[in-house]
Amino acid sequence: MAGRYATALFELALETGAVDSVLADLKRFDALLDESADLTRLVRSPVFTADVQSKALAAVLDKAQIDGRATSP
Repeated sequence: MAGRYATALFELALETGAVDSVLADLKRFDALLDESADLTRLVRSPVFTADVQSKALAAVLDKAQIDGRATSP
């Protein structure tokens, strides 16, 4: 499943000329995960509903200025 999303994201980035931007956003998000055990728990734990995860991530990504293209499900 993850491969399918990764391929779709890459194709979208390629079509829109945003490969470098998407890569930078993904690297920033990966760094946020490395820096925060709480954030990692939020995105990986089945305890949180999809709605809670979505709202919390939207706030975090907005503050980190990460474009939704790299994070949309």
